[in-house]
Amino acid sequence: MGGEQSPLFADPDLDVIEAFLESGDAPEDAASLSELDGILTAVAIGPELIPPSEWLEVVWGEGSPSFDSAAQAERVLTAIMARYNEIIRTLESEPELFVPILYEDENGCLDATGWACGFMAGVGLRADAWDPFLRSRRHGEFLAPILALLPEAPDLFGDMPVADLAELQSDAIEFLPACVVYAHAHWRRKRRGQAGVVQNVELPLRVKVGRNEVCPCGSGKKFKKCCGAAA
Repeated sequence: MGGEQSPLFADPDLDVIEAFLESGDAPEDAASLSELDGILTAVAIGPELIPPSEWLEVVWGEGSPSFDSAAQAERVLTAIMARYNEIIRTLESEPELFVPILYEDENGCLDATGWACGFMAGVGLRADAWDPFLRSRRHGEFLAPILALLPEAPDLFGDMPVADLAELQSDAIEFLPACVVYAHAHWRRKRRGQAGVVQNVELPLRVKVGRNEVCPCGSGKKFKKCCGAAA
């Protein structure tokens, strides 16, 4: 069958996301693409459903994005939501295929520090709910590779011999997919009955949109009668 692919099953346009996050239209301290992927992963697999309006604040940092038009806002946010939905679909149907988005350093080696920082920022949105998992000897070890990739790892693993920490850090990237799959399975029972994939995004943003254009929040109303009404 032909026709446009449903946004719930569309492949994410990572180039669109990365170009915007690296542009002057994104806040100066906005997440990188890899950090964003870590945030999205933690939100997607966590104990509670978190609305996009909340986790987007972590993505943007201290500022707000400035979109040139409703079309640009829709393009960027649709791409972000497509990656979020792709993570959920993959972990639900083919978890063995989950791969985090990582950068390569100047030597061609994968760098997962940004992804790990993003993941823990996502965990921080529901820190109290995650706390029993983190403190559990049985479950907590499955986040150890992620924690080992953080800049503050030496402090977090202060009781671990330096050589052992170095070994954990050297193997951490290889273990990331397994850590995510395990945490997803752990929280899956609690998440049952909660909506997973998301189509529309509530926009707590600054968007340069014509008042007669369709509002980028997905309501279908003109901007002046929707999010622009209070402007």
